[in-house]
Amino acid sequence: PKDTAKLFAGLGLPLSEGYGLTEASPVLTVAKASMRASFGNVGQPVPGVQIKIGEGDADGVGEVLARGPNVMKGYVGNPDATAAVLDADGWLHTGDLGKLDKKGRLTIVGRSKEVIVGPSGENVYPDDVESLLGDIEGIKELSVIGLSDGAGGERVACLAVPSEDGGDHTARKERAQKNFREACERLPRVARPTLVQFFEGELPRTATRKVKRSEVRLILQRIVDASGNPTASDRGASNVRSVITAIAGKPGVSLQATTSLRGDLGIDSLLAVELASALETALGSRLDAKALAQCETVGDLEELARKSARAAANAIEVA
Repeated sequence: PKDTAKLFAGLGLPLSEGYGLTEASPVLTVAKASMRASFGNVGQPVPGVQIKIGEGDADGVGEVLARGPNVMKGYVGNPDATAAVLDADGWLHTGDLGKLDKKGRLTIVGRSKEVIVGPSGENVYPDDVESLLGDIEGIKELSVIGLSDGAGGERVACLAVPSEDGGDHTARKERAQKNFREACERLPRVARPTLVQFFEGELPRTATRKVKRSEVRLILQRIVDASGNPTASDRGASNVRSVITAIAGKPGVSLQATTSLRGDLGIDSLLAVELASALETALGSRLDAKALAQCETVGDLEELARKSARAAANAIEVA
């Protein structure tokens, strides 16, 4: 991760980045450790290995193909899977997207399955967007993915986690939103996220601390589906039950005020974070975090939503 590389470079111990995968035993390229090395440059192929970019776009970005004595012969007992990644000339189709510079050094920009295809057919690479956004004050971490726009293309979406640097929930979120908007203004228009959800939780990661974009996509989609796009007149306690069933993955289930969030609907601590985000978006007002944590039933949440709506209305009247 970028933060790890910065930490070691700051200690005078620059790290050497490399690239590989299990099917290549596993190393394909290695970069020289240098204080001047840029993060993301994984270097030139190791001896005996060939690297090329298949069907690169205008920027030279395409699927990374590799060939060499370290590349596997195939998957045991699975010829179809083998044929999907090894072509007749022995090139391994890695599924990773990258580009080569004039010195033959490889930079990985993402997975082919993660490319965001915009409404006009333009390609947007999540890793590139995240790198361009950089470190944003008030935001602990973020992940960029593509969500369907309902018209055959995708929109750039982002799940962002505000920093836990003191202050109340509203102040932290407003600061994060302001700084995020300013960072987005520096991006090319096609790369600017059009859907941003602030999330009071941890991004899902693998054992090696890599963000699981597929799970980020599911979280964002659940929140979007649950919160909908209500008008001001629709916002209120009446919308709570539809949000709950969407997050719990139980559409059409009849809820009672006494229905247990955890026992009957299986809403654990992780889903509770998604539920809070979806409710705040759907209701158009902030929910008290401590009160939300104490809600045990559907009725409890509905009462909290009513209190939140009254408080928001009173604030508008005073203003």
